[in-house]
Amino acid sequence: MRYLKLIAILFSLQSCGEQSVTKDYKLSDDYVSVRSRMIAINMSDQVLSQRQSETFSLLKSLIKSYPRSENTLILLASAKNLSAVQYDSLYNYLNPALKENPYWASVDLTKSQIPVAETGKQFPEIILYDTLNVPFNTSSQKGKILFLDLWSSWCTSCRQQFPHLKQIYAKYKSKGFEIIGVSMDVKKDAWTRALKQDSVQWPQYCEFVNFQENSLAKRFHIMAIPSNFLIDKNGILIGQDLSPQELETIISRL
Repeated sequence: MRYLKLIAILFSLQSCGEQSVTKDYKLSDDYVSVRSRMIAINMSDQVLSQRQSETFSLLKSLIKSYPRSENTLILLASAKNLSAVQYDSLYNYLNPALKENPYWASVDLTKSQIPVAETGKQFPEIILYDTLNVPFNTSSQKGKILFLDLWSSWCTSCRQQFPHLKQIYAKYKSKGFEIIGVSMDVKKDAWTRALKQDSVQWPQYCEFVNFQENSLAKRFHIMAIPSNFLIDKNGILIGQDLSPQELETIISRL
């Protein structure tokens, strides 16, 4: 990294064409910095409204500094824990020229997702059915900290999170923490084989339909997994699309 910075500085002393290398480096450097800061904010001990406010200010500043950068789109698309009002405000700051960028679709997707499940507000009731058609209602979990984990047997990154999730589950289950797994699998044998291989211990549900036809995927505009929702004891959504590290940090304070 230091070598790259030295090269960028040397180029800045050259021609105007070469100066763009320095500018690109600065843009990349700022992207990494802002992304790291967003994660740190999300894991801080501040109340949700403060975390949302800091994230909003951070992204607003980045958008103003780099109005034509696709990096702003990438970061904004990941900011699912902002309020709908904050997200719409940042959306309106975007340069219309970026609409030609493929990442604009990801920003639009997040914009459609937040009003359906807005962090800081009551999480909508969900009814799931097990393989014996016995219903499970998320509203019955009030008084518990509930983590809805959307995954699939074919999703490598989803299953790579299981070891850490199992540690968290063992540590906090006795304190009222529960995980509910919802698989996007189509074939039952692939689903059950993955659960056995990974020794997953929490309740699991699967509709055995194509991803695009899954009721939760359609309801919450989910286009990719892993995806998750963290709901507190009062039924309030307090985080979504959290890494296992972010999850443990948050629930350790509850």
